[in-house]
Amino acid sequence: MIRYTFPILLCCFAFQNIQAQTLFDPAQLPNHKSYGPIAEKKCSYHEVYQYAPTDGAGIIHLKNGLRKTTYESTEKWTTISDTVNVDSIDIIFSKYPLRSGVYYMHYDLLCNRLIHLFEIDELLNDPNIRFRLILQTTCVSDAQVTTLFHGVAIHYSPIYKKQEPQQVINTPVTIEHLIEENNKKQSREVSMKEAVASIEKIPALPKELKETLRHKSTEEKSKLLAEYFEEKLKNNKYEDTITRAVLDKYETEVNDFIRKYNYTRNQKVLDVFSRHPEWKKALVVADWTGSMYAYGAQALLWHVTNFEKSYIKYFTLFNDGDLTPDHKKIIGSTGGIYHQEANHIGQIVDLYNLVMLKGGGGDGPENNLEAVIKAIEQFPDHGDVIMIADNFACVKDMELLDKIKVPLRIVVCGSMQSDGVNPQYLEIAAKTGGSVHTMEDDLYNLMLESETGKKITSLEAKKVKIGHSPCGLRYEHAFISRYDTATFYDLSVALAERDHAVRVDLSNKALKRFPRRAVQLDKLQHLSLASNNLKKLPKKALANTNMRTLNLSRNQFEEIPEWVASYPHLYSLDLSHNRLTEAPPCIFNIHYLNFLDLSHNNIYAISPMFNCAMLEYLYLAGNELTEVPRSIIRLKNLKELSLAGNKLTILPTGMAKLKSLEVLDLSGNNFKGIPGSIRGLKKLKVLRLTGNQLTQQQVEELRKAMPWVKVEF
Repeated sequence: MIRYTFPILLCCFAFQNIQAQTLFDPAQLPNHKSYGPIAEKKCSYHEVYQYAPTDGAGIIHLKNGLRKTTYESTEKWTTISDTVNVDSIDIIFSKYPLRSGVYYMHYDLLCNRLIHLFEIDELLNDPNIRFRLILQTTCVSDAQVTTLFHGVAIHYSPIYKKQEPQQVINTPVTIEHLIEENNKKQSREVSMKEAVASIEKIPALPKELKETLRHKSTEEKSKLLAEYFEEKLKNNKYEDTITRAVLDKYETEVNDFIRKYNYTRNQKVLDVFSRHPEWKKALVVADWTGSMYAYGAQALLWHVTNFEKSYIKYFTLFNDGDLTPDHKKIIGSTGGIYHQEANHIGQIVDLYNLVMLKGGGGDGPENNLEAVIKAIEQFPDHGDVIMIADNFACVKDMELLDKIKVPLRIVVCGSMQSDGVNPQYLEIAAKTGGSVHTMEDDLYNLMLESETGKKITSLEAKKVKIGHSPCGLRYEHAFISRYDTATFYDLSVALAERDHAVRVDLSNKALKRFPRRAVQLDKLQHLSLASNNLKKLPKKALANTNMRTLNLSRNQFEEIPEWVASYPHLYSLDLSHNRLTEAPPCIFNIHYLNFLDLSHNNIYAISPMFNCAMLEYLYLAGNELTEVPRSIIRLKNLKELSLAGNKLTILPTGMAKLKSLEVLDLSGNNFKGIPGSIRGLKKLKVLRLTGNQLTQQQVEELRKAMPWVKVEF
């Protein structure tokens, strides 16, 4: 099998022969106890609710079983192995069994599966192939887990042949994969280090610049490369004639780039552009941050392959403020917006590289509308304005929408029919008289019904689902179908309308037992059982798997079953004002959890491992805590943390790593000194210290050291 690496970033294409080496040491793999942890570290981890194997162009699955290590139907791979390049390999496990709520990798299974995989094809043991361990989380029992898929998925692309330019490969994926790869931009941001490492290998870079880059830091290299591209673009140092050979070269390079970053093998943007030949003098405004690289590059690919008849006239790329710290970004003036006419491919390619070097965005919310406004100002003779947008990113500058007076054509990326369309983009399209474009549909005439103010008429015929807002629980979008906003307060009515019972509120019903019939609500996403007299939940989970918010507060629960943590998309969980003595370890493994309230229980200990990477709001007030696990510093997105009313005397070291923290409540504890790590919280806005054993002098010294913080004492 031929193996090549492709480190070039939208620039001159070159093959590099792979050195004769392996990623995993074949001699050590049989020693799974000692080598297992080493092999594990060579792979990245990803969790999905349930893996759905589907063979197609660009992917082949080889099955084994829950505890098996050999593979079935190996001829599916061996018959094509000599004609393709391997991009990545997924090894699919189940996150089962859990021991005290924690999963430990089975090193014997891992090593033996690798051994048998390399027996099929030893060239798969290649340091240039990315290996991932995928853990399925929908695990209840041996019998149930046995029915899940276990094996490997080999992601490949055909070896490029010049006479047959390689196009983007479309591979079927599941919604769990898509959410895993797209939800929250920071989970898949391409590091500046990787971008610089790719760009500095461009053969066309001047030798003097390459020599200067040697032994420089990543930051220094990024600055020097950015200055080079800025100068080149400013002085217009490009060849005058765009020949077919030049176009073929760029087509190859852009395809290579897309294969590198298009984790889902999705060609959505290409499809949308191809089915709209009526668009004229188009101004493309593209989100150019890490999770959107493959999609933004598809706009360029379409322009290159259709250059003689392309209707794209202008490009604007935005990256949400370059490298500006998140707390310094101002709505309407965030920046990180760059423009280029589309008449010369080389200039556009260099612009893409420049914007990548300028930064990957930072926080998840984006400055989409600011970019559109600036683009329109830059190119006033534009025709259709096309926004290439991340379906899973929050548009943070919606207040600028009234300033846009032209229809916007919005290509939403990262979405599937089952997940729905970001309601913000529906609102933008409706208010500007524009349209929304998915891989499956073109949505026009998004008219707001004046009487209800809550319905988009054109969506019902299309049967397009309105998705969950990525802006958080407090964001209320203007366009939601009638049933999406309806809250059912009577269980009998909800059951009668079970196909539409998305939100059910059974709070303040004096319930002493969990209503058994509620398990039939298979469309349920938001459930409140707050302020009842419940002591136990059923042993089995509810029928649906799409629960988003669950409110069990103000009851009499002494324990919570593990199925509460089984919902892959659970966003908000409220367990406050109960009788819990321990925080259920399982809830700290809910990957997409954003809001968690455990306040006012009797909790004396919490899980030593925080794995809720997306958590922004954590409330632990009014418990019996004497310490906080150090793993809390992993919560990079945490904005509010309440530890009030406990028995704390110290905080974990490394608290300064909570770089997003804005509110910290330490009131009502036993602190005799102010933890030094607090001083490193640069985004902190409010610090509550009342009810501790602190002196006024200590507090005043802190106020002087942190003048940007409101200290309550």
